Amino acid sequence: MMIPKNFIMIGFVICVYVFILTVVVGQEIKQYQPVYSLRMFIFKNETAELKDVHVESGTISYFPVTNTSYAIKVVSFDDKTLFDTNLGVSFIIIIEPGQIIETDSMVVQARIPVYETAKWIIIQHYDKEILRIDLSEYFCNKNGICDLGENKYICPEDCEQISEIPEEERGFQFLYIIMLSLVILILIAIFFVRKRR
Repeated sequence: MMIPKNFIMIGFVICVYVFILTVVVGQEIKQYQPVYSLRMFIFKNETAELKDVHVESGTISYFPVTNTSYAIKVVSFDDKTLFDTNLGVSFIIIIEPGQIIETDSMVVQARIPVYETAKWIIIQHYDKEILRIDLSEYFCNKNGICDLGENKYICPEDCEQISEIPEEERGFQFLYIIMLSLVILILIAIFFVRKRR
């Protein structure tokens, strides 16, 4: 039995569509995620001041790979470190080759992952804690709605009854979308093949 050329063409288009959907949407899911976006002043005298913290959808900041004297951490309610990385801080500004200015403070902006069990964001210089941010102070408005940045741990008043989707289930949802799209395209292909006959 000969397979119609149109059917082969439709099958090829379906395969290309599923491949593109998997790659593009998969990359979007990996790159964009809920992040804590922080803006703070860090001072040379081992102090720091938070200017703003909010949750947005975005990418995680680039952090230095080599060890620096500053670090940023996310710590859970049960005192477990969820995120720990170097923080790029320098009080030297290079205006042009040969011209350097030293400052007493600098503005640092960082985007770090959101964790459901996160309680604190901590900034350290060596082993000294210079800033501790209690997330419940910034992300619990007690308005009866589980807003972005709130969860059942830092804001039980708003989110106690809401269960968040685990990461592995989100992966299954993504696979389900792809499979559903594939089934719909196959049904469309069958419809056109039968119509031509």
